[in-house]
Amino acid sequence: MYSGISVDLSDMLLSISEALDLASPSLSQHQLRVAFVAWELAEALDLPQKDKETLFIASLLHDVGALSPEDKLDVRASRVESMDEHCAVGAGLLAQGPGLATAAEVVRLHHATLPELEAHGPDPRVGLLAQIVLLADTLERSMDRRIYVLHQHDDLTAEIRRMSGCAIDRRVVEAFLLVSGRDEFWLNLVSPRLFTFLSERNPCRRLQLDLDGVRTWSLLVREIIDFRSPFTATHSAGVSASAGALARAFGLPEPEARLMEIAGNLHDLGKMVVPNAILEKAGPLTDEEFAVMRQHTYHTYLVLNSMKGLGGIAEWAAFHHEKLDGSGYPFRIGAGGLSIGSRIMAVADMCTALAEDRPYRAGMRRDEIVDVLRDGVRRGLLDRAVVATLESRRDEIIDTAAAAQDKAHSKFTRHIRR
Repeated sequence: MYSGISVDLSDMLLSISEALDLASPSLSQHQLRVAFVAWELAEALDLPQKDKETLFIASLLHDVGALSPEDKLDVRASRVESMDEHCAVGAGLLAQGPGLATAAEVVRLHHATLPELEAHGPDPRVGLLAQIVLLADTLERSMDRRIYVLHQHDDLTAEIRRMSGCAIDRRVVEAFLLVSGRDEFWLNLVSPRLFTFLSERNPCRRLQLDLDGVRTWSLLVREIIDFRSPFTATHSAGVSASAGALARAFGLPEPEARLMEIAGNLHDLGKMVVPNAILEKAGPLTDEEFAVMRQHTYHTYLVLNSMKGLGGIAEWAAFHHEKLDGSGYPFRIGAGGLSIGSRIMAVADMCTALAEDRPYRAGMRRDEIVDVLRDGVRRGLLDRAVVATLESRRDEIIDTAAAAQDKAHSKFTRHIRR
């Protein structure tokens, strides 16, 4: 196991942003593209370094308030009555992050046209950054992904030019006209290597997160993952708390227990690709629906494994549906490939899920939960020692998870649920 981590902030931001847009080919790389355009404009406008960092973060996460895949597709296609809702939700989520108050305000205003912005009366610095995101977002959503980019770039440029001075600040449009005169700009914008391009060339490079920093960001990501539905709103909070408590009860050192909590916060990252229609279905999933659900742990692993420096967190988070007999998903890893962290996470996730109310059943009693876990041991699915540890400290561990879920529910009710 690992007791120390150091993660590049830009690696984490890019990976989270990419994960948010995995739900559909029409969404793929949307926020990365917006961040690329915004970065180019920031360079052309010669913005201060701090503003470049704020703009990059806001651009990469500007649609976090569109919580479900369905919401994201509706926003992209402008099938919503007002763009304000996802802006407000996204700003509320980001505002809780470390040093993200200004980025949150940019996200709140990123669909405000110039007259609307003047009515809001924000700090001029925030207004300029929001206008940059508006231009970048408008450009990307106007692109037809079926048409070669250099066959449509003149029309796209003309559309942005028409917005100058009426919807978008003239300074921002002039910067766009400057950078978009190069074919390279357009080809970079649609490049399949855009993630790599941005990881090598962005204002947040070399900003490192230690264990506390990663934990703080994982709390923000947890809410982005879970707050899309009242049925999932507290799940990862419970898994994180129970994984940490179970790790401590099992005798793992405190730094490793804290890493387990981070892994618990992130374990369902891949569920951002699963439609709410499946998550909230009031009945058993069909084979086809369960096949869609099974991809979530694959994406959790893919996204977390792309972040250098996380140590074993990617495996502990992503292997929670693997079984000791090799019958789990998505990798069918057997006992020989499952670390103690992965085994603890599997039990923590199952224990938490069984205690929760779901659309198709009520949460189980504590004795019923233990019976299910014991059955998993008998069938060769779950680790005997881990389940025995949970059973010996059952009430303490479940109470710890329940307390964490109560706090998460309060935040969900305050920030999301109307």
